[in-house]
Amino acid sequence: MLLAMIQILMGLLFVCLSILTLVGTKYTNKKFEQLGLPKYFRYVTGLVQFIGGSTMLLGSIWYSNIVILGGAWIAMTMVVGIVLRIRTNDSLQSMLRQ
Repeated sequence: MLLAMIQILMGLLFVCLSILTLVGTKYTNKKFEQLGLPKYFRYVTGLVQFIGGSTMLLGSIWYSNIVILGGAWIAMTMVVGIVLRIRTNDSLQSMLRQ
């Protein structure tokens, strides 16, 4: 039960984060600019986050077999984000605030 609650929370957080990324909040736009990413990449990132969050939600509630895919998708998204921040010399303090 606890594991399902964590999966649902993770899915909800990523879906909400994807919406903020797709809408383009002031903070999100500023961060993408600081990282040197083109504006269209915000939509790519938002879509990737939405797929990961949705898959995690669907897997934890209805289709338990796909929750592994959702978790792996989110993990890959996070690894790519960390590598990108390291390549752009983003400070550790800035990374931890996210």
